[in-house]
Amino acid sequence: MRRALCGALCGALLVLPGCIVVSRTSKGREIDYQAVARIERGRTTLTRVLELLGTPHEVHNHADSRLLIYRHRESKGLRIELNPSQYLTFIDVSQTISLLSKLRLTLQWMNRGEDRVVILIDNDDVVQAVGSRSVTADLPVF
Repeated sequence: MRRALCGALCGALLVLPGCIVVSRTSKGREIDYQAVARIERGRTTLTRVLELLGTPHEVHNHADSRLLIYRHRESKGLRIELNPSQYLTFIDVSQTISLLSKLRLTLQWMNRGEDRVVILIDNDDVVQAVGSRSVTADLPVF
């Protein structure tokens, strides 16, 4: 059953007009994890963090600390659109055309991920903690 469906879809892609779109979008600067590895708890200063990573995406100031958040979002996707009405307009079968003129098929796969680095800075402008999460490297490529 799955092979038949895949075969029908491939056949439709060859015969019917449409488009295939492969996309990749990014928001924010990619995080340099080698630079993050150089940040040492209790030793690295705020000035050095800003030199290594640049301006953070978010800053949260608290009474006894400051939280710097760096983010990088990425989306990867594939979209297939079929529109047989553009192909079949020359056939003079009015009922078939009126049915097919309303037919459009869109298949879409999208994967989204976000890399994040969070750095806790104390009132003396020294790093107290660093946390990170990387997801975008694991997103499948189409």
